[in-house]
Amino acid sequence: MNNLWKKEAERTEYVNLFASVKDSGLDEMCIELFTLGKSQKDNLQSTEWLVNGNNYFCQNKWYKAMECYRKSLCFAQAGSANEALAYSNISACLLRLNWFNETLHCIELARQSNLPDRVKPTLKQRVIDCLRRMLMSPSYPVYERMHKFKPKLSYNADEDYPCMANVVEIQRNDIFGRHLVAKCDIPVGQTVLMEEDIPLIRDDNDNRSIEQRKTFLKLRWGIDCKCEKCVPIRASFDKKVTTSDLSYKYVVENHKNTNDFANVVKNCIRFLETFGRSQWSPEIEFVFNVYGQCLRMGFGN
Repeated sequence: MNNLWKKEAERTEYVNLFASVKDSGLDEMCIELFTLGKSQKDNLQSTEWLVNGNNYFCQNKWYKAMECYRKSLCFAQAGSANEALAYSNISACLLRLNWFNETLHCIELARQSNLPDRVKPTLKQRVIDCLRRMLMSPSYPVYERMHKFKPKLSYNADEDYPCMANVVEIQRNDIFGRHLVAKCDIPVGQTVLMEEDIPLIRDDNDNRSIEQRKTFLKLRWGIDCKCEKCVPIRASFDKKVTTSDLSYKYVVENHKNTNDFANVVKNCIRFLETFGRSQWSPEIEFVFNVYGQCLRMGFGN
């Protein structure tokens, strides 16, 4: 304010235009408002806001809980566990509000902070739940295709390959490689091959899922898998695959929800790669985005 003086025309004296203004303490208020001292970072206050947020969370008051967690984050000292816990708790609220992208973003921020080991399994499961709900949400185009399109063979299924009609057979030669050959005249528009059996979630009560995974091995590489257990595939399509490249593990014992879901996404990508990138659609881009989230969260490797 000292710079806002007015010089009168006839005299050399200066008049303070703010002389009649009462001292309102604006200077002190501005200093207090915009000065961030070390004393403002206090993990005790941060913990208090965490507790307040948890109380609102138990009452299903998500917005009030997030406001408390935000204040906890402001008071949390950099690199402390409170910082990670605040992000983690905010992500829990966002998931209940169906803000899936924001949920994954907050979980990633929590992972980048000093996250306690006891919280990591909870966040892992939250990522799985979030991605599954994203896939099942009507706001995503994959939902409509998943629930409305149910392929069905136009002929009886082949005895060895349940996802292929018995009017075609798989042959291989040096000219065409592995290819399909019709056993008879097939009218246009008939369904002779279904891809639904490939991207499949393992159902422990459905023995057919094991047969379908073994069928996938036969169709892709001509490998007749004799293993009676589920066969998750750990091989790249960019190289020639041999039996030694496959890792046989039983899903029930070694593959919990995380890998089950990641394998579904991987199989979807493998399925889409078969048709080439020129035919990609928003649904395909969505699948790759979900898979990218899996990788960034440390899953599906």
